[in-house]
Amino acid sequence: MSDPPNEEGRVEPRRRISGHNGVIFSIYHYEQKGILASASDDRSLRVWNVGDLTDCDPDVQCLLVLYGHQARVWSVRLLPDVIISIGEDSACIVWSYTGDIIHNFKGHKGRGIRAVAVQDKLGLVATGGADSGIRLWQIHKTPSSNSNLLNLNFDASKKIGVPKAITLADINCLVVMTDLGFICTYNFITKQWIVVLEDQSYKSYGLLEVTRLGDSILCAIGNITGSIKIFSLSSALTCKAFKQHEGKVHSLTWVTSSAQTSSDTCSLFSSGPNGVIVWLEVSCISGDITMVTEKCRFRLPNSKQRWHTSIAFVPAEGLIVCGDRRGSLVLFPMEDSNKCIKDESLPSTNNLESSDPDGQELEPIHVLFGLHGKLGVTSVVYHKGFVYSSGRDGCYRQLKLEGRQLVILRKLKSCKGMEWIECVSFTPDGDLQVLGFHSTDFVVWSTRTNEKLCSVPCGGGHRSWSYKKEGPMEVFTYIKSGDVFTHRSQRIETIQNVLKDSLHGRELTSVKYVGTIDNSSQERLDVLITSSEDTTVNIWAYNRRTKLLHCLSTISDHLSSVKTLALARTKCQDNVLSTLLVTAGGRAQIEGYRLLIQDKEGDGTGTCQVIHIASHRLDEHWDRIRNKHRMLKIDPETRYLSVAAVDEIPSSSKTPSSRVFLAAACSDGSVRCELSIHTPLYVYIAYIE
Repeated sequence: MSDPPNEEGRVEPRRRISGHNGVIFSIYHYEQKGILASASDDRSLRVWNVGDLTDCDPDVQCLLVLYGHQARVWSVRLLPDVIISIGEDSACIVWSYTGDIIHNFKGHKGRGIRAVAVQDKLGLVATGGADSGIRLWQIHKTPSSNSNLLNLNFDASKKIGVPKAITLADINCLVVMTDLGFICTYNFITKQWIVVLEDQSYKSYGLLEVTRLGDSILCAIGNITGSIKIFSLSSALTCKAFKQHEGKVHSLTWVTSSAQTSSDTCSLFSSGPNGVIVWLEVSCISGDITMVTEKCRFRLPNSKQRWHTSIAFVPAEGLIVCGDRRGSLVLFPMEDSNKCIKDESLPSTNNLESSDPDGQELEPIHVLFGLHGKLGVTSVVYHKGFVYSSGRDGCYRQLKLEGRQLVILRKLKSCKGMEWIECVSFTPDGDLQVLGFHSTDFVVWSTRTNEKLCSVPCGGGHRSWSYKKEGPMEVFTYIKSGDVFTHRSQRIETIQNVLKDSLHGRELTSVKYVGTIDNSSQERLDVLITSSEDTTVNIWAYNRRTKLLHCLSTISDHLSSVKTLALARTKCQDNVLSTLLVTAGGRAQIEGYRLLIQDKEGDGTGTCQVIHIASHRLDEHWDRIRNKHRMLKIDPETRYLSVAAVDEIPSSSKTPSSRVFLAAACSDGSVRCELSIHTPLYVYIAYIE
């Protein structure tokens, strides 16, 4: 029963609880524990001790103030062991009653999670998002990651110098090079530092690269005089030392791939003055380096900063893809000169043949100059017929080889604001992961799930760092203020079931039907394309037999909302559906793509290859033609609202047209007619008002 009303007929509150600095969106009372939780506009949760609500004058105390959401908190639930909250940041957070975050579930897109349901006995949480998706999560009673940031207390008092370069040989072994030419290792199990090598010729300036070959850990170091030393950590005293360059060694890179002729060999690439790259093949048996052979020499194109930063083999084509400090991708032929290298550590009477220092260097067969800007290429990977490169321009690119030339397919970005991409890599199950620095954190970003798999607060980018993951254990280490710091965590994989997949994070703006393809299992797939206010375009395959909708690819090149879509030259040949896709929307931006859709595997899902062929923005167009004397400025809010694509009528049947006409209706009251030639895009604009 309620309390009696006052003279005005209203029931007065027994107690007012204050503490939040914004609107309270949700409260939840847990009667068995006598506590109340509230979720607020101020991005916080608060847990109150209210006792028995039947008491006339309850003594209310604030037990917890929880901050973890990046936006408003919509709702909260209290369970016997944990607290669950959902928010506008599309996160579902599971808290302990001590205030620690046990899980931070992410997977929804767009404007947040709006609904939550809990089954405590089974440990299940169901969330419904503004993206129309429904996801089911498994609650673990223990934290999803057991992590800490450790200072390894590198002891500089032993007169071995200050750490200058580090790399992880594996998750239990760290290799450090100091400014006095010492090579040290740290064992994370025994927690001991060991000096394995000392060479005064490598002090002040030295490069360090480490790789694992079978059971052996190989190290390579280079110095300012052009000398290189290669050794195994298990037998560092029997190292191979030789002078490879007539000047500073700018970079060293180990490469292991199927291009190697034996499982006991791997390749080492070194860059010296004048853009010379030397390819060495190193043989190691039972921890002993038996032979070092010079395979070939290359020469990079002219530039101010002329050394390689990354190497990838393309064995099927007999090619090597090289990324350099100027931001270019360079293609070299994979030739073999097989010259043995003279070991400087051996007496002059040894019978090894010395390499010719004036040997001819191979020139590039193709160059994409400055592709990643002046800050350089950071990584190159070859995977399943495609080349992937990353750079400090904040982008990673997908390329393919056509006629011994690199062709750019797509320019992509990872999470918003991640401008410092250090490398891209593939997991054994094919997930492309992007590693880099986002604000003050080191981040591992999954392109498959579009979420951060790992985030380590480290203060921002570091000149020397290393990351390794083996099974659930992952290790990140870096140098800061003359000391070595390490973050070790053991991630428990989140059990997530998508009960209903989301189309987009915000409202849909356009839908186009492309066509139908058949696979080897005689299943029919209908291909659809959708665009949204969330700035993305999705390509979907609908399986008529299973009634399932599968996302083939997501395009995220637009700066603002995508308002309209247009298709041209759609055809299906040999069960390969191809079409020219034009997308247009906010910021007066138009993008053009060639789509190739098929179902090779016959699994009823299909694959889509997206080739970016054209791009145009009105503001960039006016800047390019320097129309300043007319003082004509483009309103940044100008947007395309509708676009149509029509093939040009050929002048004769013998000369088919390669051009497509575009007509775009714009928010400024104009209709713009554009002539698009596949690559590149030339635009001639006419106004119809």
